[in-house]
Order: sequence, then structure tokens, then C-alpha cells
Amino acid sequence: MTIEHAQQSQEHNGHSRRRFLTATGGAVAGFVGGEAIGALGAAGGAAAASSGKRVAVLGGGVSGLSAAHELAERGYEVTVYEYYDVLGGKARSMDVPGTGTGGRKPLPGEHGFRFFPGFYRNLPDTMRRIPFPGNANGVHGNLRSGTEELFARGSGRPDLHFPLRRVTTPPAPGDLTPSWIRDQILSVLDLATHLPAHEAAYFADRLLVHLTSCDARREGQWEKVAWWDFIRAGEMSREYQVLLGIGQTRNLVATRAEIASTRTVGRVIIEALILWGLLGRGMDGDADVDRATATPSSRRPSTPCSPTPDSGSSAAVYGCRG
Repeated sequence: MTIEHAQQSQEHNGHSRRRFLTATGGAVAGFVGGEAIGALGAAGGAAAASSGKRVAVLGGGVSGLSAAHELAERGYEVTVYEYYDVLGGKARSMDVPGTGTGGRKPLPGEHGFRFFPGFYRNLPDTMRRIPFPGNANGVHGNLRSGTEELFARGSGRPDLHFPLRRVTTPPAPGDLTPSWIRDQILSVLDLATHLPAHEAAYFADRLLVHLTSCDARREGQWEKVAWWDFIRAGEMSREYQVLLGIGQTRNLVATRAEIASTRTVGRVIIEALILWGLLGRGMDGDADVDRATATPSSRRPSTPCSPTPDSGSSAAVYGCRG
């Protein structure tokens, strides 16, 4: 599998979809005619070329690279055309300008958070099949289990700390530092003084309602009710709204409590991520509730591609293995 791009910097703004499609169209025409540049990295490349199993993928983002990877594993000769000079689309790391000083690498910026819940199955499977030097499980070996979620507070209030471990995975002795214990106590006391007890009890009751609902009720009723309305956030304190309404949905699944369905929020956040995660049910192997990559995304690549020299061409090529 090869990847070609037009050598445009990711900061370049003078491009258009029409220019990219025009340039790519010419390249694809050459590809179809047997003149695509680059050498196959997949083991089945020669057989694929002789049998005519050749595919062009437009765009080296998550969707394009995922499709290319699956096709390459199945013996296709794949060429991916990418406009920018980097792969990954919105899943790549973007250096923060002006931060790489004193011999240090630039600070990495990410499009959103990078977390991999323990109940994920499809993505970890793909990551295991992408080779990475020194890792028996490929890119999957770069995942690290999280220990807690930090809910940052303003106005001088202590941050909230929520454990992200299975109940069978207690904190390591080195984690139980005086400062950690102090932070836990402060966050609990602060929450207790701001969240009314009757509101906390009502929220617990709503969770039990959802957990004990049959599939027919979840799909027929709760699918049509917003999470905000289900927990009656509009009638509660600001603390209740921020923590149990807005905070959960935006921080964990990047959606809005006012419009997200109760079935979705209850199933993903309450059941899969928190309840079953803490109990260790339905998890990806020995995964904890949450995982993150060991370094910025682009420094622990999630694609089986590496740059290779390309002489006599205006396009750069990345050799990829299926």
C-alpha cells in the first residue's frame, strides 16, 4: 500500500476541494493505467497487482486509512491520496507554534481528547493488527490505563477526582500519597456542601429507573427523552446541572445533555463506561475503565505507514503494510 500527497503543509490555507480533486483525478488516471508511483509494502502486493485488485482511496484521515488497512490485509494493492503533508486527519497531533524552544519538541495539540474506554472492541482490534516496533500487540501496546478522571473546577474550588479503575484493581501503594489523599477528601467535602442530598438521591433514583427498564421501554420511550429532561436538571441546582447533566455528557461522550437521548447517555456513560467498567464486565481483555496513549497521537502512530523516498515525482509516498 502506498500513500501519496500534494506536499501541502497542514497550515496551508490557499487550497480548495476542486484543486485537490483535479490533481488527484490526474493521479488516479495514471494509477488506473498502471503508472502509480511507490512500491507495495503488503506481502500480497505482487499477487494483487497481477490479479487487478487495485484500489485508490481519497483522503488519509481516519476513514481513509482504516479502509486502506482493511483492504491491504485482504490482498489489495492500495494507494491513498492525501492533500496535506501529514496523515491522520483530525486524529493527528498538531504542533503548537512557537513552543519548540530550547531544544524541546513543540507542544502537541489534539483535536479533542484521546481516550479509549475499556469496553471498546473494534478499535483495539484494529490497533493490534497495526505493527509497531517492539510491541507484540502492535499499536495497541501503546495504550496505558488511566487511574482517575479530573473534573476541573473554577472560583478556587478544589477539583473533583473520580476513580477510573475496576473494583478489583485497587490503587498501587505509590499512588496513595498524602497530597492524593488530601485532594480526595477535599473534593468529596466540597461536593457534599454544594450538591443537595435530596438531589443526589433523586439522581440515584433515576439511574435505577433506567437500569431496570426493559429494552422495549428504552427504545420506545427513553430514546425520545433528552437526558436533561430525564434527570429533571432544569429544576435542580446549578451544581446538579453542571456535574450530573452537562459535565457527564460533554466530558465523556462530547454531546449535549439537552438533546442527547436518555437511552444513549444511560447506556454508554452509566452502564458501559462506569457501571460495567468498574465491575470489569465486557471489557477488552484486562483493560481498565479508561485508557490513553503513552504519547501524543502522531508520535505513537496508529497507521501502518512509514515515509519512503520518492524520486522524480512531485508527490511524497508512504509505504504501508497491511
